[in-house]
Amino acid sequence: MTSHDGEDLTCDRCSRSFTQKSSLARHSKRCQPGFKAPTRQKACNHCAKAKVRCDLIRPTCGRCVARSQRCEFAADTNDGPDDFSPDGRSAKTASSTVPLRVTFDTEDGLMSAPQSIASDTPTQLPDQASRSASRTSPTLCSFEPAMLQLSERRRQQLLGGATHNANYNAVAEHVARFALRTVRSWARLLAVHGLNHLPPMMHRLQFVKGVPPAIANCLTLLRMWDDSHPTSHQLVHDTILAEIKRLIGHFQMDSPEDLLADCQALLMLMTVLFLGFNTCVTRDANDPTNGDIMIASWCLKGALARTGLFLDAEVTNTTPDWQEWAFTAAKRRTILAAHHFEWSWSILSGYPVLTCFELGPLPAPEARFLWLETDERRWKSLYETWMNDWKDGAYRMCEFFHIGTEDSLDERGERWYAEADDLGMMLIVEVNSALELAQMNP
Repeated sequence: MTSHDGEDLTCDRCSRSFTQKSSLARHSKRCQPGFKAPTRQKACNHCAKAKVRCDLIRPTCGRCVARSQRCEFAADTNDGPDDFSPDGRSAKTASSTVPLRVTFDTEDGLMSAPQSIASDTPTQLPDQASRSASRTSPTLCSFEPAMLQLSERRRQQLLGGATHNANYNAVAEHVARFALRTVRSWARLLAVHGLNHLPPMMHRLQFVKGVPPAIANCLTLLRMWDDSHPTSHQLVHDTILAEIKRLIGHFQMDSPEDLLADCQALLMLMTVLFLGFNTCVTRDANDPTNGDIMIASWCLKGALARTGLFLDAEVTNTTPDWQEWAFTAAKRRTILAAHHFEWSWSILSGYPVLTCFELGPLPAPEARFLWLETDERRWKSLYETWMNDWKDGAYRMCEFFHIGTEDSLDERGERWYAEADDLGMMLIVEVNSALELAQMNP
């Protein structure tokens, strides 16, 4: 098939034809010999037949759970490689991880351990071939939500309690404390200034249509925490814990906008719950509720990833809609911030370190001047200039893995570093520390 300008829009691998260039570009990123196009149906078969909204939670959606019926998704019968792991294998063979479902014990109020049938293997450092590939092919690559599903190995680590690993060196501990203090300062920023000054994973365009309930509740609780007297800390602590449970228990049916707000509110409230009432981070490290909450946060991260983390315009290297770009960038930043919060918390609480290589395909945090721009016309002009400067593809998280301890950076790294905001600076320090710890704790 050809487009209006005569350009051939046929895939050279599977000979499938397309009407839009953007559709061909998306297809080409995951096409392999023998690929079959996935069904357009996203809902499970029961919800689709009943013509009702499906929450898309796998292996069993909420409606099927309530009706005690077998839940099947049409996409599961597709013979094509729907999902891919970072090493290029089909996720169907590389991992049997499924999304988690978290419940609460009605008697003691604690979260019950979610069930996972994940088969996990330890994360390996990028080998020389993958390092070379990421340097020579820095274009936007595929990121699948399966990469953010909690593995059985990590779940057991979190449920097993703190171990106070002696291999964590002083430098890594210092970096972790810096990161946690930074995230805690975001909670304090919201408590004092509300939405007038936002942490670097929230964008003001998220709130042009109103403040989502999760953010409104979060702001109220953060102000309560900020103003609380030590004698009322227990009451504030318990109130925040109750809101965290509510967020975790009711996110399945939220819209993408509300789901992003849920994740952002959860991160802020987790920060206060874990760090806001203690002078010593590790004092409550063995509290099983902490590990349960951290496990549950993976559910929200995975659900947020399933709403999409890339825009068609980013794939085709064209200028996106400003509001769509801000919303999508906020989703990526929220996932990055939540992931690295767990990395830092694990180090200081004595848990096995969380490796972050699954984040490699994501773009690094956007340029400071793009993220902070408040005028749409100026943003569009800045974006087009930025896009022209980065013709070889946006800087990706996986490129952090190749930055060594030497003083000099390569041209791409130095260019990104010059444009980075506070979140980017924090992440680049953490990623390098994560690499060092992964080598110490294989």
